[in-house]
Amino acid sequence: MDDVTEQSRAAGDLTSIPDAVGPSPPQHATMTRLGNLRWAELQVFTVTGGWVASSVDPSVATALSAVSAHAAWRARNLADRLPTIGEFRAPAVTVPAAASLEDLMTRIAAIEGDAPRVAVLADVVLPSLVAALGDLAATLSPVADAPSLRIIPIGVTDLEADIACLAELVPTGDPTSPSSDTFVTDVRTALAAAGGW
Repeated sequence: MDDVTEQSRAAGDLTSIPDAVGPSPPQHATMTRLGNLRWAELQVFTVTGGWVASSVDPSVATALSAVSAHAAWRARNLADRLPTIGEFRAPAVTVPAAASLEDLMTRIAAIEGDAPRVAVLADVVLPSLVAALGDLAATLSPVADAPSLRIIPIGVTDLEADIACLAELVPTGDPTSPSSDTFVTDVRTALAAAGGW
């Protein structure tokens, strides 16, 4: 991959990626990856939505509610790229890429305190979804996979907007909130060990 394409990917600009790829990967591989990513987005939707009621800071609660709604929207867009019948329909392929990811999401859901929740989302969970979408786009064909290549940049832009919003938050009102660093490190390590989303 040339330097320009690499820089574009690093900046979240996926518009140049289709020019650098070859034939489409096997359908089962693409459908499986779309399903894996849809599963991850649905987990973000569920977990962040569940955190809203226990958030101490109203600005954090508002941001978490928005992140949850956006994750549901992205999951719906991914589902639209999947067949409605057959072995690759959405319910059949909406599964984690690795079994350990289910345990990881359970651990993430159990995080208490606005600060570590925001940090884990902004520093690990959402950026890793951006990376996973970019990796998928880099394998797709601009002809055979054009519909998916149209929605992936939209999903990336949406994720990056959520990351930016969360990064601006400095949660207040909870002096007993645990340190974010340990949670961020633990989630990043576990996600890498699982091979990502």
